Amino acid sequence: MSPPEDLEIPETGAVFTFGKSGFADNAPSKFWIKKDEVILLACGDEHTAVVTQSGRLFTFGANEWGQLGLGHTNHMNRPSCVKSLKPAKVTAVACGRQHTLVSLDTGDLYSVGSNNAGQLGVGRNPEWTSVPMQISGIEETVVQLAAGSFHSAALTSQGQVFVWGSNSEGQLGLGPEKEDSYYSPQLLELDFQVIEISCGFYHSACVSDEGKVYCWGEGEGGKLGLAGETENTLEPTQVSLPEKVVGINAGGYHTIARTQNGRVYSWGKGANGQLGLGSRILESSVPHPISSLNHITVQSISVGEVHSSCISSGGHLYMWGDTRHGKLCNEVEGNTNQSCFSPTLVTRFKGFQVTMVVCGGYLTMVAAKPDPNQEFNEDDLKIDGSINEEDGNESVIQNDSPIKSLKPSPLKGSPLPPINVKSNAEEEEQVEAGEEAHENGDNEGETNSDPQLEETAEIQNGEHVAIKEEKSQEN
Repeated sequence: MSPPEDLEIPETGAVFTFGKSGFADNAPSKFWIKKDEVILLACGDEHTAVVTQSGRLFTFGANEWGQLGLGHTNHMNRPSCVKSLKPAKVTAVACGRQHTLVSLDTGDLYSVGSNNAGQLGVGRNPEWTSVPMQISGIEETVVQLAAGSFHSAALTSQGQVFVWGSNSEGQLGLGPEKEDSYYSPQLLELDFQVIEISCGFYHSACVSDEGKVYCWGEGEGGKLGLAGETENTLEPTQVSLPEKVVGINAGGYHTIARTQNGRVYSWGKGANGQLGLGSRILESSVPHPISSLNHITVQSISVGEVHSSCISSGGHLYMWGDTRHGKLCNEVEGNTNQSCFSPTLVTRFKGFQVTMVVCGGYLTMVAAKPDPNQEFNEDDLKIDGSINEEDGNESVIQNDSPIKSLKPSPLKGSPLPPINVKSNAEEEEQVEAGEEAHENGDNEGETNSDPQLEETAEIQNGEHVAIKEEKSQEN
């Protein structure tokens, strides 16, 4: 039976927050936008972007570089609408470590946040911005965006890939003797069309229209999947997989792929369990099937820095990897240094259909809809205890597995974030998390003086709290 507080969730569902989300003091919680279903999610290190059915963009969490796009650098503990993009509708979104990318139905592309390595694609300056800036140089319609620590990528409707930002590890894939950074979009020269892209912290990956996987960039730990190669690779290089692939996700130290048959393969470093291959294989430069998921058909995947997730065709959520901050959706607070080495069913979502999961650096966002008929059977709870015990030269196998935190240098020499100076206007912005829908007559020119508060969104965190927007009394 669902907890009593879940009974208030609308049929369109809610977004559940876990880890260092910056939401509700980082306690496991949930929210929904009133009468506007969430259809897209994206997570950075500690910030989140949410797109609704009406095309509005909401952001919350860390904001030291202005990555929330709200015109200030204040941390936001609840979703706030990015009004500067209206009236255009958001069609795609991606979050990097401290930057955010957005495409609109007008065909325009915007970015916001840190630009220390050119990841905004708007030139060398500014070093950062809290107001979205338009990116030029891509004429085709953008259908997907991806963002790494300091690099960015866009996939067009014609199957072309554009890249920009840091190229320090070859993560842009532009070949040898190229610049360390590119400040505007560069066409990635490929002899095939691409159907999906992903940016890890310092590496990148894509899937071709023939279902082949290509990886490039930082090779440490074998996360490029190139059979023993751990050096940086400067151009897209094919990964050997036995099945046609339809989905790819690159994390901090590892990469996972989803096949057309609903199977999942992983490779790279896995000391925190993020490979999902059990506690014996902690590093592999070749893809291994996560055989503990063979009893389900996987329909989507997502990875963070050192944790991973997938959703089954039945709407069940499985998580594995580093458990710190509760980002495996176990609703346990604290900073315990533990790891989960095999996919585990998240029983929190009994009575729900999970529709989306996105892993960030230190957080996880889950979208789910109430479904009273959603139950778990023995197959759902089953994990094969004999998984991935095979030996192999390409894998690092350790019986005494070290559970350690694998954390990259935070900014690789980038400057400190700007000083946060709060103004009265910025303080007032915090009440604008769920602004009234278009049809209710919101006004871009409205003021915050003498406001009339109207309920526009709902948050659940132990007790019912309504997010409200300041509305002018002027008719």
